Amino acid sequence: MSNIGVSRQQLQEAFREVAAMVDSTVGATAGPRGNTKGISKPYGGPEVTKDGYKEMEGYKAEKPLHSAKGSTIAQSAFQCRDKV
Repeated sequence: MSNIGVSRQQLQEAFREVAAMVDSTVGATAGPRGNTKGISKPYGGPEVTKDGYKEMEGYKAEKPLHSAKGSTIAQSAFQCRDKV
């Protein structure tokens, strides 16, 4: 991945957009009252899960900056999943 030059405002905006996406997808599965989600795959049947990391794996961003932020959050979600 090449380096991307961005301003502070662009970085904050990208972080807010990615955080809102994470909140809407992963937040629904969090906690004891978390909902189960069905993840469709191109092969086989849908996978039913309560794991937020599996949802983050399927996240594909349109903008390169969003992709970088999304991968950072997915990596931290993976590390948290291993410790629980």
